[in-house]
Amino acid sequence: MTISQGIHRARSYLQAPGVNRAKVAEAAGLNWHAVNNLLTGDPRLSTLLAIERVIPPDFVAPEDVSHPKGRAA
Repeated sequence: MTISQGIHRARSYLQAPGVNRAKVAEAAGLNWHAVNNLLTGDPRLSTLLAIERVIPPDFVAPEDVSHPKGRAA
């Protein structure tokens, strides 16, 4: 899996219906700011790896997800 595929998978999981982002962050040992940064287009590799550890192995990310444009300057 490439980093961009991992980011897509993590974002898809965090945006899936019924997923509580705060609980995912807590289970991954992160704060909500780290999860929010991943969703807004400013991910860190350490955040991605931490979230990947708590994503169920049978979760399949959808193919057509638009990526955020990042923060406006």
